[in-house]
Amino acid sequence: MYIVAMSQIKPPQEQIDYILNLFKSNQIQQALDFIDILSKDYPDKSLLFNIRGAGYAGLGQLDIAVQNYEEALSIKPDYAKAHYNLGSALHELGKLNDSVKSFENSIALEPENAQAHNNLAILLRELNQLEEAEASCRKAIDLNPEYVEAYISLSIILYANGDLNSAVESIEKAHSINPKLKLTKLLLAILKARKNRDTNDISVGNISKLGFDTRLTSNPLILNRAVEQELVAKLYEMKSLEHYPQTDTIYGNARGSGYQLFQDDQSSIIRTVEDSLISIVTKAIKADIHIKDSFFHIMGPGGAGVNRHNHIGDFDLDSSLNLIKQKFSLVYYLSIGDQDCSKPGTLELYDPSENILPREGKIVIFPADRFHSVVYNGAKDRIMISINFYSL
Repeated sequence: MYIVAMSQIKPPQEQIDYILNLFKSNQIQQALDFIDILSKDYPDKSLLFNIRGAGYAGLGQLDIAVQNYEEALSIKPDYAKAHYNLGSALHELGKLNDSVKSFENSIALEPENAQAHNNLAILLRELNQLEEAEASCRKAIDLNPEYVEAYISLSIILYANGDLNSAVESIEKAHSINPKLKLTKLLLAILKARKNRDTNDISVGNISKLGFDTRLTSNPLILNRAVEQELVAKLYEMKSLEHYPQTDTIYGNARGSGYQLFQDDQSSIIRTVEDSLISIVTKAIKADIHIKDSFFHIMGPGGAGVNRHNHIGDFDLDSSLNLIKQKFSLVYYLSIGDQDCSKPGTLELYDPSENILPREGKIVIFPADRFHSVVYNGAKDRIMISINFYSL
C-alpha cells in the first residue's frame, strides 16, 4: 500500500478518497481507470500522476510508476511526496544511487519526514556507506523517538559496522516499543545468540563459517512424533483461510491458517505441540531455535497443492546479517488422508530432486531455501502443521 501526498490544486476530496479506498480494497485497475477520467477535468495533474504512479507500483509495474512520478515532478518540481515515491520505486528496481538522490530531494523539501530519513539510511547501508547510514537513521529517531523501524535499521547498520553490543541495545529498544512485532523478536534472538558466542566467531565476515547449514544430520532430516486426536479436532474447530489469493503458493481445495498459529492460539493442545516440536528440533540439531512462522494446512478432496516455492524472504537475503543458512522449514504430518490415488501428496524437494511420502507423525526438516512443492488429489483430508525457524 503506497501512501500518496496531495498537491495544493486537487480534485474534490471525496473523489480522492474514492480512489484511495479502491487502492485499499486492491481494486487498483479500477482506481487507475477513475484517475484517467479525472485527469480530463483538472489541468494541474501532478497529484493524479503521483497517485497513478502508486497504482502502477502496486501492480508491480515499476517502470510505468517511475514515468508517472517523473511526470508529476515535471509539473511540480517541489512535490516532496512524488520525490519520495520515486525513490521507493527506484529502490525496488535496484537503482540505488538514483533512489538516494530522490530521497535526498524529498528530505530537502520535507526535512521533518522521519520515514524518508530511515529509507535513505537503508539505501546508504546497502551501498556500504555505513557512517552516513547511521547518521541518517539517528536523524529519523531524533524526529520520532518511538519509530520502531528506525531502531531496527540502526541495529542492522551497527551490526554491519561491527558494533554488536550497540546493535543489541538498538533492537532491544525497538522490542520495548513494540514487543509483538515478529521482526524485532527475530532480530533480538539472533543478535543475542551471536553476542553470547566468542567474539572471535561472530564478525560479519565469518558468521557464515559457524556451520548453521551443517546442523542437519541429513537434508532432509526425518523425525517422528505421535499425533494427538485432540490436536486434529482443534484444527478443524479453528477459523481457516478458506480461499487463497491467486498469487499464493496454495491452490485448489485447501484451507489453513495465517502464519501465527502458535502466537494466536492459546489452547493447551497447541501450546503442547509447540513446546514438543521445539524440544524435538533442538535436540535433533543441537541448537536453540527461534520460530518465525507457524501455520496449518488442510488439503481436502478434489485436488489441492502447493506450487514450487521456498521460504526465503528479502530479509533473509540481507548480506549484512547473512541469515539464509540459519533458516529452516518443518512439516509435521497429522493425517495423511488418502494415498491410494494418483497424487498422494508427496513432498517433492528440488536441487537435488527427492520425493518424500507422508506418514502420520512424520516430521520433515529441510533448509528454507530449498524449493519444494506438493500435489494432492486423495478422497480424504490431509492435515499438516508447518513452521519456519532459525537455528541460533
